Amino acid sequence: MYKWRARRYLPATESTVILYLCHLRDEGQVHESSLNPYMAAINQTHEDLGFPRPALGHYTSLLRKGFRDAEGDDFDADHERASRAPVPADVIYAILQLGLKTSEPAVLRMCACIVLCYCWYNRADTGMLVLRRDVTIDDFGITINQQGKTIARNQACPVHRRPDARFDRQQEVLRLIRRWDQHSADYQAPTDHYWSLQGEDQQAKRWPASLVTKWLNRLLPLVKCSPPAGEKWTGHSLRSGGACASLAIGVGFFHIQQYGVWKSITSVQRYLSLFTLASRAAYIFFGWMLPAPPPPA
Repeated sequence: MYKWRARRYLPATESTVILYLCHLRDEGQVHESSLNPYMAAINQTHEDLGFPRPALGHYTSLLRKGFRDAEGDDFDADHERASRAPVPADVIYAILQLGLKTSEPAVLRMCACIVLCYCWYNRADTGMLVLRRDVTIDDFGITINQQGKTIARNQACPVHRRPDARFDRQQEVLRLIRRWDQHSADYQAPTDHYWSLQGEDQQAKRWPASLVTKWLNRLLPLVKCSPPAGEKWTGHSLRSGGACASLAIGVGFFHIQQYGVWKSITSVQRYLSLFTLASRAAYIFFGWMLPAPPPPA
């Protein structure tokens, strides 16, 4: 029931879809930027069952504009309007240093997770789905056998980061991940979530992708960093931040695409910004991806 009368959900009409999405907005569950997955799911379900796709048409197009205007009013009331932006390499380097120094397992866990997601261009869900059996650390570097929405569930997707003393002479990334790996080795089974502390629940619902954003926001005050006005950093900012830092130091476009497991040139372009500047921290994290100089003659 949406305010007036009972509505048939299958097949649904365009007006029923609009009322449903407005209801979800009132509940705080959907925003203008997340409308597409909802409408796509509704249309696909109808098409699979032989019904016309209802989330199409003139009024559905107007719905998006209405969401934008309504969210603008909300932002004006809260004095906040910000867009998701890449996390700078220097911020992640400060988190890396915190992880190497802290004596608190919970802080170490958060630092290692954020740095790993950044260095592997992980989506938040990919970074949070890592199990202990998915991580290999040896003399050849670190390999993560990734899971994620763009990776078929019946396929392996190992992504390797090799050590390179040209830029990361102290092997700081390797030291941080190894520090967490050694700490958690005493109590984790191969099928346990890699970021779990001793005794924590292993059910999947305990490890939502939103945890990456939550942990990032907990760490930022500890390293005295915050996004500038008009920007916000989320778990997905780690994926774009790592890719942008790599591009800034000269890593090849197709190398970035393959390492980030992007399916197409178009999809990776949405994450890249030419305004990200090269920094020492960017070379520490991604300098290993640059071609090695030729050996002396």
